[in-house]
Amino acid sequence: ALRRQYAISRSPLAHATATALLMRFLRQVKKGKRRVDAGTALGELRSNPPPDSHKEEDVAKKLTRLLITCPTRDAEITFGAEKAVKSPLIRQVKPGKYQVKVTAAGYTTQTREVTAVLGGLRALELVLEAKPAKLALAGAGGSVLFVDDRAVGRLPLRAPLPLPAGDHFIAVTRNGYSPFVRHVDLERGSDKSIKVALEPTRQRTL
Repeated sequence: ALRRQYAISRSPLAHATATALLMRFLRQVKKGKRRVDAGTALGELRSNPPPDSHKEEDVAKKLTRLLITCPTRDAEITFGAEKAVKSPLIRQVKPGKYQVKVTAAGYTTQTREVTAVLGGLRALELVLEAKPAKLALAGAGGSVLFVDDRAVGRLPLRAPLPLPAGDHFIAVTRNGYSPFVRHVDLERGSDKSIKVALEPTRQRTL
């Protein structure tokens, strides 16, 4: 979008910001078609500078810019009291300190203070941490709980069990009863409850 904006406006600010974004992308992405496209776009920008490169340098020295990005899909960035926007966020600001907040469904919110310096581009990438899902199980006391083939405790649980999002294999065993097994697919930040009903076996318990 910034590259298209520069093609229309020929603005030194658009040129400098688009160049910085593409260079950051190339540092992060090491292969694939998108990297090839980004390299081509960067080459086009460098071969097509603003009408007066000296003026561009003078403008850059006077500009204070912030570039905030987040790799999480659908992440939204709030700058100060402004309305949240999709990543990336680019602002021309006065030198000073600013509050930035990044949010995304299923992820822990990040708030950061960013310092903008006169004549520079302050680039910051904020990486969000996925919220764990919480799994609660109700069943006969003393039953052993396995998650992904690993024993994690006995029922009843003192608190819901935090687990990363994704597919998990749950098994509950107890002497004299048939194992209870189930696959569960958990979403980030979700809560799920399972009632465990164990069926007695015909084997005699010693």
